[in-house]
Amino acid sequence: MVNENVIITNEMGLHLRPAGEFAKTAAKYECGVLIRKGTKSVDGKKVVSILSANIKKGDKIRIFCDGDDEDEALEALLKTVKNM
Repeated sequence: MVNENVIITNEMGLHLRPAGEFAKTAAKYECGVLIRKGTKSVDGKKVVSILSANIKKGDKIRIFCDGDDEDEALEALLKTVKNM
């Protein structure tokens, strides 16, 4: 399992469009993907789950990837979040 913190810089946070981009990127990988905000963890491959975390600009989240392609997935997801 690999994981890393990232701070959300998108003015609107992870609203529908960026949550969709995140889930679409996560779905390309076999590994499991979780997003943790505070004490809440959500499935990073499901848009509705991501939206339920109510992630806003300035929030610190931790992305967890667990599986065969976890390193590649984490790198791609961090890039996705930073480019939003």
